This record gives sequence, C-alpha cells and structure tokens, in this order.
Amino acid sequence: MTGMNTPHHAPRRLLALLAWLSLSAMASAGEPQVFGQQVLFRSDTDKTHTFRIPAAVTNRKGAILVFCESRRDNGRDHGNIDLVMKRSDDGGASWGEMQVLFDDGTHTMGNPCPVLDRRTGTIWLPFSRDNKQVLLSNSTDGGKTWSRPTDITRSVLPGEWGWVGPGPGHGIQLRHGRHAGRLVIPAWSGIEKDVPFGRRQLSYAFFSDDAGPLTPFYEWCPGFVALLFATAIHLNLHLNGALSDSFAELLGLFTGKRAEWAPDAAAAQMTMEEAAEAQAEELEVLTAIFGE
Repeated sequence: MTGMNTPHHAPRRLLALLAWLSLSAMASAGEPQVFGQQVLFRSDTDKTHTFRIPAAVTNRKGAILVFCESRRDNGRDHGNIDLVMKRSDDGGASWGEMQVLFDDGTHTMGNPCPVLDRRTGTIWLPFSRDNKQVLLSNSTDGGKTWSRPTDITRSVLPGEWGWVGPGPGHGIQLRHGRHAGRLVIPAWSGIEKDVPFGRRQLSYAFFSDDAGPLTPFYEWCPGFVALLFATAIHLNLHLNGALSDSFAELLGLFTGKRAEWAPDAAAAQMTMEEAAEAQAEELEVLTAIFGE
C-alpha cells in the first residue's frame, strides 16, 4: 500500500537511490548526463500568465512537436486561452519560436491530444473548445501547417454528457491484433451540464479506424475504456450486497442497468458466477476497442 514502509519496498528504494547517486557522480566527474532538462514554456513570457496541459508527438521524420495551453490572463481553466506549439528538428537540442495554432478570443482552446498515423504520416490533433466541444485538426506536412478545425463533438461525446477534454497527453496507434492501425484518444468528461465540469467525472476514449485518403476527417467513435473496474465493482457487490446510490447511478450511465443495482440490500447481491459473466461482458467491450 502507498506510504507503507515495508522490507519489500526497501530494495526498490535502494536501487533508485543508487541510480541517482550514479547519475550525480557521472555529472560531477564531467561525464555526459543521461537526462537533460529544458524549459520550453515559461510563465510570464510570450504574453502568457500560465502555460499548462502539455502534450508531445514526433512526426515520421523525427521532429518533436510540443503543444500546450497558453493561459493569457490568469491560471484558471476557462478564459482567454490559446493552443500553442513549439517545434524541434534536431532531437530537442534547439527549439523554434512559439506558434499560436488556435486563438478564439476569450474562449478556451485547450486540452491538446496529438497522435501520429504512422501509415500516412498525418498528425491528428483533437482538442476542446470551452470544455464543451471537441475540435479536430490535422497536419499532412509534419506539423508545419494545420487544417481548419472540424467539430466532431457529436461523434465522440455522448449527448447526455456535458463537459469534455481530450488527453491529457497524447493518443496512441495500435500496432497488433485485428484492430492494428486504430487511433485511440484518451479523454475526460463531466456528466452534469449545469454543474461546472460536472459533479460526476470519468475517463473514456474515442477512436478511429478509417484512414481513407479522401476522408476529410476520421469517423471517430466513442469507446468506453477506463470507466469502471469490473472486478472491484463485482467484488463489492458480492461481499457487501449493496452499492452506493451515486455509484449505482454512474454504473447505470454505461450499462443501462440502474434499476438492477438497488442500494438497499439483498437484491443487489451477485453470485460469483453472475459476477464472472458480467465481467466477461465488459471485457468484450474492451476487446472490441483494443483487439485481443
């Protein structure tokens, strides 16, 4: 458990300490450092109060593109926020000037989550506008220019959910299995539309399989990935025979089984066989998204 000081964790801590001492000794002896550090975006520069929510991707030629939010007036999540980028063509040794990719006045343009399609070289850039819309831009020249954003909110955000933000971080492209080539974007959502960022919040993902060269943008589909941990839910039901009302509501959003998860007693109990069957159903959903 986190924070427990047990003999089991001692060797791990010792290895970490030895590694740190080794790196320190190498640096002090004039040897080249294994890791370097650079400040790419500094607060109170470039007409920006705060930089937040970084994401990075490399193009097929190895150029590094780093994106983040430029929060112009303050550090708050909403306001005059632009989506900006810096580029390195020499492996990170040097960086170009900050580029403003998307600026919509006092609106928030943020939560970048880039992903490279290695088959075509296209870089796809989903991001959010005011945490209410998901916009999608792409670059076919390695990140030098970007297309006008397309609103894909209806494709990737269930209509009952109110808030959204792709990422944080970058997307991935599957390399193996029957869904090799699929682009997967992690995302966050808040449920209640009338509560800032939602009272209930969750993680999910959307993805695309369509890489047709004539398709203006991919047919993005919502896929429920990191919503709930099936084993913990079923174990809780089996041992305790009850589920909290708010947890039951959340579960109902994804399974449509709100009425079955009564929080009051034995009706909510599950046998181990029922738990295994329900878990298998959820594994089918994950397999449909990520492959075997």
